[in-house]
Amino acid sequence: AAFANHVIKWLAATPRPAAVLPIEQIHLIGIPVFANAFPSGHAINAFALASIVALSARSPLRMAKVTLPLATLIAVSRIAVGAHWPIDIVFGACFGWMCGVAGTFLTRQYQGWRRPAIVRATAVCLAAAGLALLLIDFGAPNTKPLQQALALIVAGTSILAIAKPQYVLDAGNAQ
Repeated sequence: AAFANHVIKWLAATPRPAAVLPIEQIHLIGIPVFANAFPSGHAINAFALASIVALSARSPLRMAKVTLPLATLIAVSRIAVGAHWPIDIVFGACFGWMCGVAGTFLTRQYQGWRRPAIVRATAVCLAAAGLALLLIDFGAPNTKPLQQALALIVAGTSILAIAKPQYVLDAGNAQ
């Protein structure tokens, strides 16, 4: 989903509201960004995660009643802060949901990921992502504590999965 998002942004090259509208006509929070509005990466990620969590739950419909409103709030917030047009989030939401559904389906169909070596390799990649999240300055000082907490959670769970891949495998078999 993330790769496709960047390709679509590059192909569409849609200006953001701050590039088109007078600055006094929009409610802008943060540093203005002017390019690559379509689609909303936040909406794609929020809805992909919402569908994965919902479809992986024991009661998908009940979980969707929780995950969909949260994903919607994230997506709509991108309009509220002046970063996106409505079409950016509508497409992002639909595309993200489809990516999550496809990923969940493929994970259930392909059982090769259940091998300890695959779990460890995936965990190493996630640990690297956690480390990058910890070290990279994204230029948003207000979110730094959340970024660091998320990085530590990702790194910690990755280390656990590297050391004890059976925990991950047992969790996948719990349903």
